[in-house]
Amino acid sequence: CMNLEAQVFLPEDPGIVQLENLGIHVNADGNCFVGCEVDGVMGQRDNIPVDLLCRLVNDLHEDSRHILDNLMSVHQRHLVKCLFKSTHYIHYAFNQTAFFFADSITPSLPANAYMDGEVLETELGQILGHLVSAHDLEDGIVVLIGKSGILIAGPGVTELDHTVLPYLSIMARLTFIGNFFHRLFILEDRLAGIRVMIDEHYGRPQSLSTIRQEVMDTCRDVSLLKALLKAFVESLDTIVCSSVDPADTELSKEETLLRILDTEVYLKDAKARSEDLVKLLECLELEVAALHENTDVISETQMFSLQESVQTNTRNMESLFR
Repeated sequence: CMNLEAQVFLPEDPGIVQLENLGIHVNADGNCFVGCEVDGVMGQRDNIPVDLLCRLVNDLHEDSRHILDNLMSVHQRHLVKCLFKSTHYIHYAFNQTAFFFADSITPSLPANAYMDGEVLETELGQILGHLVSAHDLEDGIVVLIGKSGILIAGPGVTELDHTVLPYLSIMARLTFIGNFFHRLFILEDRLAGIRVMIDEHYGRPQSLSTIRQEVMDTCRDVSLLKALLKAFVESLDTIVCSSVDPADTELSKEETLLRILDTEVYLKDAKARSEDLVKLLECLELEVAALHENTDVISETQMFSLQESVQTNTRNMESLFR
């Protein structure tokens, strides 16, 4: 693994002074965590509004993307570009789950009160996405779980970081699975277009070069996606989830949080969906191989037609000079 601290000096608008140091942890199992401690935003050190936190998180995402992109090898960039199919892949690749520790939250309410469907839930949705659940722990600790992140507020919440990290790791992998499914759908549409080109190639001999180029590009994409999926499946086996005995009634804060997050269920879901990805990619690989054979048949057919034409012209010329 690799641990480092990055000091950011990216240009800011005139009049804005930003002191930003990021701690980064990159592990060989695929986990990548970027974190920082917020001392203040726009002159506010306490009770920082959610809208300012939202802008801060956006800046952190942008800065961490550039840092992580500099750490990637050329082959890793090719893999990520192939997945997101964009020259601006950096804007999509490193935007994953966010995790917030807070000493307190204002107003201080029971957890369910934040899911009011109105002002409070809308405010929190800026940084957490759609709120899924809210829970109370002992010592007045509140846990708010959203589609895009988790907020844990209360005294001594930093002690719970090791409990939450496996959950965040799995959430990031589930996001990857969604992106991979989307990429396979795009690849399937491209293969369907190649099949149409093959069916309509009669009378258009010049289309063979275009078909061959399309098949070559899809072969390359399938090869890169296969390597990427293999590394992803291997990374799932490295995740270790702690469990809590369902019969236990007296639980510590860590054990209660483990039961709330239910990380094992999400891990099983990720493994099941990864098996579906493997099967879908294998089907597409067979389809690409079949299309490659079709292009060879078209090439042979055109060559045979050319030879027949040459032979016919030769016989006509012989009959003409007799």
